[in-house]
Amino acid sequence: MARVSDDTLQPLIDVTGSNPYALETALGYLKYGRQALDSLVNALHEAGREVENIFTYIFQHAWNVLSKDARNLLMVMSFFRESASKAAMGAAAGVEGYYLDKAVAQLVEMSLLEVDDALLEDKQRFRVHPLTLSFAGAMLREASTWEKKSRQRWFNYYCSFAQKYGGRDWDNWQAYETAHLELPNLLTVCNWAFSKRAAEEVFPFYDDVNNVLFIQGMWQENIRLSQRAAQVAKDAGNVRAQSRWLQDCGWALTWSDQFDEAGKLLTESLELAESINDLQRIRRATHDLGVLQLRKSNYQQAVELLQRTLNISLHNEDDRDIIGDWYYLGCAAFKLENFDQASRWFNQVKTRGHEINWARAHAYARNWLADIEIIQGNYFHARQLIEEGFIVAKNFKDQRRIAYFKRSLAMLDEAEGNQLAALENAQKAQDLFTRLGMQQEVAEMEIFTQRLEDTNKE
Repeated sequence: MARVSDDTLQPLIDVTGSNPYALETALGYLKYGRQALDSLVNALHEAGREVENIFTYIFQHAWNVLSKDARNLLMVMSFFRESASKAAMGAAAGVEGYYLDKAVAQLVEMSLLEVDDALLEDKQRFRVHPLTLSFAGAMLREASTWEKKSRQRWFNYYCSFAQKYGGRDWDNWQAYETAHLELPNLLTVCNWAFSKRAAEEVFPFYDDVNNVLFIQGMWQENIRLSQRAAQVAKDAGNVRAQSRWLQDCGWALTWSDQFDEAGKLLTESLELAESINDLQRIRRATHDLGVLQLRKSNYQQAVELLQRTLNISLHNEDDRDIIGDWYYLGCAAFKLENFDQASRWFNQVKTRGHEINWARAHAYARNWLADIEIIQGNYFHARQLIEEGFIVAKNFKDQRRIAYFKRSLAMLDEAEGNQLAALENAQKAQDLFTRLGMQQEVAEMEIFTQRLEDTNKE
């Protein structure tokens, strides 16, 4: 912005009562000449010094000089939570290309749109001040027909976005990183869609979103929305979808250590799947019940259930399901201290996961293989395995797996005699487990960190 003289600025300071945001917004008028700014100053003087009046006049005058495209962009900002990308704003407003760039530039120049300068230009995000947002919302309410169309464009944009950057993960960790920036908006769209759209539109969209929610540790949102999806499916008489979302909710509850509720929902999911003889859903619910027993330390029951699902997976020749069953059978063998068997399961996961390009599968098998190497005293190989796998967990922003890798690093550091590094990694793991609600792991890490702290005091 051009340098402003004291003579120009002083009347504006007087009529805005030195309100910083009022000053910043009003100075956007300088582009339209001194006469436009003087007109605003006179209007503000007549309005008086009440904050509500000041901003009503500032925004109304701004609205009058904005282009139609800029007005539309400003109105759709009320759809977004926290911030929005230029692409999302333009899609919702129906503005693109040259006209989008020109409208954004005008809003930024007039301080009606704030730019997050911390991000690279291709990831740049925009937000508006709460007072501006309130005004934009008021203008949107006066354009109800236009709002309905723009809401549909907004929903369509995020459906395409979730399909491209969410969904089932294979090797596309970059896509999950992109999805991470939009999680607040994806949640907003989910909540809106469940109340406004038909089930056949909402379910595919939420199916793409819920994987990202779970992996990136937003488990309470995952639970709440899956419960809502299950109810929508029940109301629509869609038994398969009801079974699917009950299972999804039970899975998140299992990892949140809410075992009773998880067992109830997973059992109901299994019964519904059996009532329609849906083998895929029967396998999934049975698998999750096996993992629930694993979390409850009922290892033999876990093995029986997981072996049952492995037989179904082998019959279906589904690589992803087979790998998932191998993985949790490996976890059960590890807990039973059958490390040779566990190592065989995890090496199968690592090899086959690499063959089908499933990044998380072969990377996370390395985590367990590293733990086995630590127990067996092979520290160099253990660190190598951790370094190879940890980068995938970080790229996916997988909070649960990051915590497990930090725990493994703490165990390795302690085994190698580096107590301070062990304590630092243990505390980071404990903090992550606490935020996720994984009480078993929290209790284990509390004992571990206390031992390290006592050792460091000696």
